[in-house]
Amino acid sequence: MLTMKQFSGWVLVSYALLAIVASTVSALYDGRPGARILLEPDESKIVYIVTLEGKPVVAEYDDLYNDVDEASNKKLKIDPASVSRTASRRKDSKQYAAKLKSNQDAFLQKNLKSGSYEKVHSFTHVTNAMCVEFSNRAQVEKIKSLAGVVRVEKDYMLVSSTTHTPQLLALSSAFGGWALSGGQQSAGENIVIGMVDTGINPGHPSFLDEDPNSYGPVPASYLGTCTVDDTFPQGSCNRKLVGARYFSDSASAYGILDPVMDFASPMDGNGHGTHTSAIAAGNADIQVTVEGITFGSMSGVAPRARVATYKCIYRYGGFLSDCVAAIDQAVQDGVNVISMSLGPPSPPGGVTYLSSLEIALLAAVKAGVVVVQSAGNAGSSPGTVTSFSPWVISVGAANTDRTYPVYLDLGDGTTVQGVSYTSGLPSTALISSADIVDPNFNSSLVATDCQDSSAFDASQVSGKILICFYSDNFEMGATFEQVAWTAASLNASGFVVVASNPDLYFPIYFDAMPFALPGVVIKDLASSTTVIDYYSNNPGTAAAAIRVPAAGNAEFKTINPVVADYSSRGPAPSNGDTMETADVLKPDIIAPGSQIWSAWTEAGVDLPNWVSSFATLSGTSMAAPHVSGVVALLKQKFPSWSVAAIHSAIVTTATLTGSDGTAIKAQDDSKRLSAATNFDMGGGFLNPTAAFNPGLIFDIVHQDYINFICSVKGVTPSMVLSITGTACNTTSASKPSDLNTPSITIAKLQGTRNVVRKLTSVGSISETYTTTISVPSGTSLTATPTTFTIAPGASVSVKFAIKTTSVQKSFKFGRITWTGNQGHRVSIPVSVVPFSLT
Repeated sequence: MLTMKQFSGWVLVSYALLAIVASTVSALYDGRPGARILLEPDESKIVYIVTLEGKPVVAEYDDLYNDVDEASNKKLKIDPASVSRTASRRKDSKQYAAKLKSNQDAFLQKNLKSGSYEKVHSFTHVTNAMCVEFSNRAQVEKIKSLAGVVRVEKDYMLVSSTTHTPQLLALSSAFGGWALSGGQQSAGENIVIGMVDTGINPGHPSFLDEDPNSYGPVPASYLGTCTVDDTFPQGSCNRKLVGARYFSDSASAYGILDPVMDFASPMDGNGHGTHTSAIAAGNADIQVTVEGITFGSMSGVAPRARVATYKCIYRYGGFLSDCVAAIDQAVQDGVNVISMSLGPPSPPGGVTYLSSLEIALLAAVKAGVVVVQSAGNAGSSPGTVTSFSPWVISVGAANTDRTYPVYLDLGDGTTVQGVSYTSGLPSTALISSADIVDPNFNSSLVATDCQDSSAFDASQVSGKILICFYSDNFEMGATFEQVAWTAASLNASGFVVVASNPDLYFPIYFDAMPFALPGVVIKDLASSTTVIDYYSNNPGTAAAAIRVPAAGNAEFKTINPVVADYSSRGPAPSNGDTMETADVLKPDIIAPGSQIWSAWTEAGVDLPNWVSSFATLSGTSMAAPHVSGVVALLKQKFPSWSVAAIHSAIVTTATLTGSDGTAIKAQDDSKRLSAATNFDMGGGFLNPTAAFNPGLIFDIVHQDYINFICSVKGVTPSMVLSITGTACNTTSASKPSDLNTPSITIAKLQGTRNVVRKLTSVGSISETYTTTISVPSGTSLTATPTTFTIAPGASVSVKFAIKTTSVQKSFKFGRITWTGNQGHRVSIPVSVVPFSLT
């Protein structure tokens, strides 16, 4: 029988072997909580996205989707005649889409033998392209060589990357976002958020419309439908959940779709899509009760916004082509916002901005849809973001001002802190799993991580607190939920998980979750050692009590936002093959992403053994829908604002400090804190109230984005015209940093670079602004003019001269701030590598 001290020194599994296994197995997961080893797609499948010459619907029918005059950037006047004309143009656009599909079919029939290929998807609205499964690679090479083919791109996998956060974001305050939207009862009204995710649980209270007076008719501008079957029956959609579709042809072709577990319907078989949808737009005042513990009331950020789900991600991930099909349909249906908590595991090959996903999102923006995307969960190393383009709001994750501590009071008076959602337990005898392993249990398996109740002598556990040990199995599929099930099946009174192997990662990654059995996870090695030593030094008499601070375990504290260790960081690449750094700031913003309570589906498999209508998760997947909800509020309040104006308002008004005035920090993989850089937090921490009154915005029209792409290295005008349907329009040589973004990023500053930013007033009265500059190390940075007075609706151009003063090997960071005499504060980050003096 192993003693505690013997066990604490036992290496359970060779760490070198684990590293080899980890390098050869693809574990696709949303980072939080718990990695899951998943089924690999059938890589023998030859599936490509083929883009053809010819404008997509959004480019051909610009006036149908874009009611802003490109030349003046002014909202076009809408009158009854134009409404009638829009209906006619919509009919024409459908006929045009049908023509594109027909042309695609004719192209394949002309060039490939019948029966030797399968057309998986046809895209018409955001791109003129098709997804094709070929029978051999010779066909792919043939297609690449044909006239009329713009690009052939290998299909690839995409992966998925609240009770209190509305209060944390001050949405519920007297002058917060809900009040500015007419109150919680109308916040987000008639705005449709398209959730491109894993589907939705339509029966959850967050998405019901039970009160006949609660919602008005579905907005006439939304044209989507509800796909129904036995798992998503008639009546699943209503005036809250206004549309539901699913896209699975590529997932089926690659063999990663289980139609029973995944549901061949919009039903969420994962939980992720239900969770993110409720964060963005779940109904208000939904009580959260799990395992008999009440955690307060839950509300979406835009509780009156409508939800439309476009499912393209499944248990084992999803494919680019299915998600582009979802985006294509969402734009066609007329959503106002697209929220995507997903992205590629790594940058696609070639020019990042010309990938099928980025071009589809650009077309969505052209159609007036604001796109919000999670930045990825591959932090904390630099260059790990998986959301790239300046037309997308890319969101990183920060912690919240809430913790869930649980205290283990040892019999000698010592107290250690752990985490979980649990009930308390009076002083009870402790028993170590290492001391009660059944001698007949298969010794080649790890017993003491408490994943299998058959490993133990139940008679020695009954009525006691079972001590279980964190092993590297928890990196490979073991779960804390299973620990609780094991302890309960052995009739334990409670359990505690401790760490004993210093070779593993610490602190233990664990987001608190509800346990029906009193339990606590000790996350750090030092506190775990305290528990182990106490037990070893008090044989037969060791006891402990589990103490919770309050109902629901929550403790609120005033803290500064901290960028979570898992949140992906910039800089972003402009070329996925060379990883050449782009002159684009990513992420754009950070938002609450850690330990977020939201809706769940009892059919969900993301958390094994979790059978509940609510769950708490962490990840940039949780941060992105917070921003999507704020976007819905802004779209409701300012219907004439462009996509870029909303993007700008969110970035330029972000918070840079905590309530105590201390600068935002960022975690590294070891949980160490340092000052957050622009590539950690973008503009800063989301501040919805300030975004409603930004003072100045940086506006961008579609042609500006086209010109940006044209300025990227490796891009030709003919390439841009063929792929986007819009020609380059640059009168002189331009650089990517010339795009009028609410930031300035220069990866290789050689000598002096002049950058111009055009600021437009959205204030109600004239205001005088004064410029303050924090200069990046190794540069000089001047602005002309430094002071200006601007009238409502007017614009002013500010020229910045950025010069290398000393060569630096890495990015240096600064900030430009305009302070108005009417109280506005407009701030943009500056990120520069002073590469050479000339």
